[in-house]
Amino acid sequence: MIRILFFLFFFLNLTLLNCVYASDTLKIEVRQAGNNRIVENAFLYAQNGKVQAFSNESGVAKLLNIQPTDTIFFSHPSFYSESISQEELTKTGNILYVLERNIFLDEFIVTAGKKDEPRDLISNVTRIQYNQSFSLQGHNLSTEIVKQSGQHRILYNSPGEIELNIRGFSDHRLLTLVDGTRTAQPGRPHQAYKLINPLLVDRIETVFGPGSLIYGSDAIGGVVNVITKKPRILLNDKPEFSGEAMISGNTANLESNISALLNSSFKNTGLITAFSFQNSEQHQSGSRQNPFYSDFGKNNQYIFRQDDRDYIVNNPSPFTYPNSSFQQWNFAQKLRTQISVNRLLEAYFYIAGEEEHNALGRLQERSESPFNQDGVLEVFEDTGFVSYPDTNVQNLYFAEFYHKPTVQWIAGIKYADSEPFLPGDNMNVHISFRKSENNQFFRLLNSPDIHGFESQFMALQANLDMATSLTESSDFSYGLEADINFTESETISESIDNTDIDELNFSFYPDGKNLKYSLSAYIRYDVDLSSTLRLTQGFRYSFINFESLYDEYSMPVYNNKEIAYRRSAFSGSFGISYRPSSNWNFNFTASSGYRSPNIDDIAKTHSPAAGILMIPNPILKPEYAYNVETRVLFKLSDQLRAEAFVYNTILKNAIVVQNVSPNNTDSLPYLDKSHKLVSNVNIGTAYVRGGGYSVEAALTRDLFVESYGNFAVGFDSDFNERLPGIPPFYGLTRVNYRYEKFNFSIRWNVQAWKPSNEFSPYFQDNLTYATAEGSPAYHVFDFDVHRQINDKLRVYAGLHNIADAHYRPYGSSISGIGRNLRLGLYLNY
Repeated sequence: MIRILFFLFFFLNLTLLNCVYASDTLKIEVRQAGNNRIVENAFLYAQNGKVQAFSNESGVAKLLNIQPTDTIFFSHPSFYSESISQEELTKTGNILYVLERNIFLDEFIVTAGKKDEPRDLISNVTRIQYNQSFSLQGHNLSTEIVKQSGQHRILYNSPGEIELNIRGFSDHRLLTLVDGTRTAQPGRPHQAYKLINPLLVDRIETVFGPGSLIYGSDAIGGVVNVITKKPRILLNDKPEFSGEAMISGNTANLESNISALLNSSFKNTGLITAFSFQNSEQHQSGSRQNPFYSDFGKNNQYIFRQDDRDYIVNNPSPFTYPNSSFQQWNFAQKLRTQISVNRLLEAYFYIAGEEEHNALGRLQERSESPFNQDGVLEVFEDTGFVSYPDTNVQNLYFAEFYHKPTVQWIAGIKYADSEPFLPGDNMNVHISFRKSENNQFFRLLNSPDIHGFESQFMALQANLDMATSLTESSDFSYGLEADINFTESETISESIDNTDIDELNFSFYPDGKNLKYSLSAYIRYDVDLSSTLRLTQGFRYSFINFESLYDEYSMPVYNNKEIAYRRSAFSGSFGISYRPSSNWNFNFTASSGYRSPNIDDIAKTHSPAAGILMIPNPILKPEYAYNVETRVLFKLSDQLRAEAFVYNTILKNAIVVQNVSPNNTDSLPYLDKSHKLVSNVNIGTAYVRGGGYSVEAALTRDLFVESYGNFAVGFDSDFNERLPGIPPFYGLTRVNYRYEKFNFSIRWNVQAWKPSNEFSPYFQDNLTYATAEGSPAYHVFDFDVHRQINDKLRVYAGLHNIADAHYRPYGSSISGIGRNLRLGLYLNY
């Protein structure tokens, strides 16, 4: 009996101790309401702050010495503060669901200075877009940047061939990055977004205005940096696995998307593996047209080949582009490992591919001659092929114009050390290698010859960035960069009927060695002169070397076998941020940027439009941008953020297209006829001026309104001509409403009229794809709804371009997508 009583006493005491210990330690998992995402760095506390903890990378916080009656309080700058009793917390399985703020109290941006900086104190205009705003849509990532931003523009040229534009700057005047790595490639400067699975994106940061101080050449209009998610690292030995999957589709393009991501977490090491695939069967534009331009944008005819002959077919569905299917895929692998307390190593590999697809805009070009090789225009109608021997209708120029399958990839390693051997508090080393393919093939109407080129681009980039705090109120950073790239190109001519080939007399790119390298160094100094005044200044020096050699071909007109230059470039930045109160912020920035000519600018020979031949310019010099910008920001806690800005950018030695006549030659025979010669040239001065606004208002915790607007003008003062790529006023207004597990969104995109007399006189603005009076104004309405089914599953439905408006963004060669029903399913596990 004594033994039994002793055993019962021991058991009861052990049970009581376990209960006391269990109530003494509380483990809470913090997740975002609406999408179930993990919330890191959340601050949880009780007993007036005597008990406190932060959530780790798994969203878990452990509160020690907690009492059963204690209320738990939650705080995070990106989420509304909450309080909850332990009884209520038990009902959710110790998961605390928190509601994201529509306007964050504190945001940090990396892209402006390669380090975390408070967004409101950066003198440049900035924009941050978070993953949840676009990942479920499943679109091409660059499309989503524009649809969700209101401060970027997109030009449609073909499915898979999309061009970004900021403040009228595009192509190689706009720098695009993925995790800080340059992504530009010859001929397609903004196509590297195909590398990125939308589920992999953490956020997209944009810094407007020249960014050459930190990033060197090309950052004249701004810098767009896609920052991907970091693999989670554990401190314990128990592995954790989680993931996300998404499937979506739409009706207008008969498009389907599938994406998946797996996060594998181990002690001191984490891995992310991601894959996505997109298939689009067609490109269909809206059918409700501007009544004053009933034929604008219609795809009335296309080429049909039968019995070794080309025929023009009247398109029974003129708002659908025939042969417009497109496929692309991507794969990503990221590794992150904690070498020691002060050292972190990351490695990544991104690869993407696309199948053969047509350049739809080029297939709509018309020739000056209406007749085929037999002197008649033959059109396929309902009754068959009909000949029109006496007509003024122009023929389609190209029977085929397409891109063959390509693959591109980027690989790199990053090393971070908070106790470096070099002077400074933090050292970051980043080495990356990228390789891409580009090609272009075409065949003229009724010609058996296919002409084109295939090129490979390889680049190695190395960066060393150091940062240190000189005092409590001042920081100093410096860095080195080396970038070397090679381009190999082959001009190809072949016949589809095995007849003699009429080969091209020029190569697209020089067919020998093409090498460009640059070496740069920069310094930057930030100081808080007072609690309200912050000063930022910096300077960068770059040395650039370019060599391009011809082998079998020669440079048109000049007949040179070599193009070479060596240049030095200086750039700097000076910014002031004045914050007289917690609500107001006044910023002024004076900065410079530069763009050194690349192989596209200086050495490419091609026909960008019918009857025009662009030839190399061996004496092209770098262009410089000098920008002055003022920004006013008003912020009322997490309820209102309003911003207005104006800027003036002066381009010196501006690179523009002009008619040229080297050696008194203003035209050359090319393909089937004589072509007028144009080339990139340097002019004295050009201007781009503009401004804009943004308003973000959280009317309640669940109702949010935001609006953005932008305008710009640009002209060449030497020749009194308009600069290409300068858009009319454009903007976006969006209303978001959250109701329980639903999230509703209405979006309005708008573009103003652009009259034809404000177009560039050359081909870049695609005036031939607009109307005789210019680019018509348009507005497009979209509606989206998300519904959280449970903690694992979310569904999405959207109706885009509700009115089925036919619209074509200024500068585009094809029209935007028509009424489009989108459905999506998102799963996290």
